[in-house]
Amino acid sequence: MLLSENQAVVDALKEILEDYEYLEYDEEYSRNRDFLRVKVTNPNTPRDISVAHRIIRELGRSTGRDFLNPTSVGSGPRNPNTDWAYFNIREYKRTAVNPDTGQHYIIMPPEPEEVRQAILELDFPPDGIRVVHATERLAEKLQISDEDKRAKNRSDLNFFRYDVVAPQFKRLLREGKLEQPDGPRTPYFLADMDPAPSNLELRDPSFQPEWPSVESSALDFDTGKEYQIKLPATDVVKEALLNFDYPPNGIHTTDIAEALADQFTLTKEERTAKRKDDLVWKHHVNIAANSLVNSEQLLRINQDWIINPEQYFKLFPFPPDPSDDRYDVFISHTTEDKGQVARPLAEALTARNVRVWYDEFELRIGDSLRGKIDEGLANSRFGIVVLSPTFFEKKWPQYELDALVAREMADKSVILPIWHEITEDEIMAYSPRLVDKIARNTSDFTIDEIAQEIAEVIQGSRGPLSKKMAD
Repeated sequence: MLLSENQAVVDALKEILEDYEYLEYDEEYSRNRDFLRVKVTNPNTPRDISVAHRIIRELGRSTGRDFLNPTSVGSGPRNPNTDWAYFNIREYKRTAVNPDTGQHYIIMPPEPEEVRQAILELDFPPDGIRVVHATERLAEKLQISDEDKRAKNRSDLNFFRYDVVAPQFKRLLREGKLEQPDGPRTPYFLADMDPAPSNLELRDPSFQPEWPSVESSALDFDTGKEYQIKLPATDVVKEALLNFDYPPNGIHTTDIAEALADQFTLTKEERTAKRKDDLVWKHHVNIAANSLVNSEQLLRINQDWIINPEQYFKLFPFPPDPSDDRYDVFISHTTEDKGQVARPLAEALTARNVRVWYDEFELRIGDSLRGKIDEGLANSRFGIVVLSPTFFEKKWPQYELDALVAREMADKSVILPIWHEITEDEIMAYSPRLVDKIARNTSDFTIDEIAQEIAEVIQGSRGPLSKKMAD
């Protein structure tokens, strides 16, 4: 179903726009399109992107769907640099990984409201239902294909269970249509059910776990008093971390803490105990992981992502030369393209052992903006240019592009173009030279796929791998 054909979403948008007298839904333009256009009825209205962001957030909350930041913000006729005529709203297209081939593909899960309705129609047993068991029944009820049932998300977890079913259970819980009397990770009940006696009571104090344990302090927020819980000893957690089967791009520490909690069959109390604002168990796993990272037995590829280095360097056999302090790539982009393209691309490249100059990674308070940009441009082997309608409207991206073009004229091919929400004719109007370069378009490739190809270009410049986009 096209987004413009989803009447519930359209009606929700119209209701939100009633609070903005200078905005209205452009039904004629949106017809038969997979986005919604919001028209500025007074074209001389000063551009305020924060308004568009606020409307999209409200639309997401009211519909339970995920939407991208405003795209294709049209300029007003009086002053194209400060006025606006419209903005488009697009739904976030989810990607999944085929576990057999490792290929990413766009997945079309059931509508959130359809999933919620199917959950409420399930036959809840007297002792409630867990998400893992509900997932199996919902896959059959909603006629999910075998490929989509087995698809994985970026943390190598089941996509249908964690990205489709679990969020709708949580929403129904917030809406009061489901209850979870024993707390997180316990069975759900319909709100009008009488739960059976819980079978998740705390372990008998005399229970001796199979693993060596250590006592950790937790806080009872009702009384303000500390108490002790038993958790697997740090050495035991380290051994489990070293033996964990890491996905190729690493795993978030939150996800691995949950996986190890299942492995050690922790009780509800052990999983949910807190110290201040942090879960004691997650903190315990982080300490063990940090120790292994410091001893180089694990590798941290991003702030919260870890991986086994032996697996990592099998994927990327030509690591950067430690004596070479240059960046591999400089990312030139506009603020409008940061959330959808630049930031996730920088993170995906960093996870692939690529050294990235990206403003959020490099700029610090008090830095000279021009000085840092010049330094990044001069010390980067390639330049990624995110070409979009806003790219050619801004001063700094043009400055960066000019510097990269000058390098190409004096040196070799260094520009790696990415087209985002822009056509060949639009690029031709600004820079015919860029049209001739092989590029990747975000409408045809996922950010992960683009990052992988760029990483191969970088790896190829370090060792005997084939070059692609740089040709």
